[in-house]
Amino acid sequence: MSAQHLELCKAIREREGWKVKDTLQQLQAKINREITNQQSTFTKFEGDITKLNQICRKLWKEILYQDIPRYCGTIESLPPNQAHGWIIDDTGNRVFFLQKELPKFLRKEKQRVSFILQESYDRKRDRKSFKAADFQIPKQ
Repeated sequence: MSAQHLELCKAIREREGWKVKDTLQQLQAKINREITNQQSTFTKFEGDITKLNQICRKLWKEILYQDIPRYCGTIESLPPNQAHGWIIDDTGNRVFFLQKELPKFLRKEKQRVSFILQESYDRKRDRKSFKAADFQIPKQ
C-alpha cells in the first residue's frame, strides 16, 4: 500500500516539475528492500498517475469507511426529474440518497445495494437527518 502512495507522490512531483526530495528516494529504497525481503511482488505503474490515483483512492476509501456500519437495502425509486431517490433498507425504513452519488451501474429500481449512513440536513423539515452514501454491491 505505501509503495503505491509513494509512487503516486513521486509521479505528481515529476509531472509538476518539482524536485523529488531525498527523503522520498530513501523511503522508496527502504520500501523496495522490504518488498524484496518479504519476497512480495509489487506492480509498478511507472508514473501512470491515473492508475495510481484509482488504486490509492480505493485504498483511502476502504480506510475511511472501515469502522462505519454498512446497511443493505433495495432501491425503491429513482424519480427521473429529481436529484434524489429512495432505498428501502432491510428493516423496512425508507432511506434518502442523492442520485449523483449512486454509481451509474447501480442505477436501477429493485437493485440491491450496500451503503453507509452519512449525516445530512433536511431543508424541507429544517433539521439534521441522514442519507445513504458509499454505495456498493452487497457481499453475499
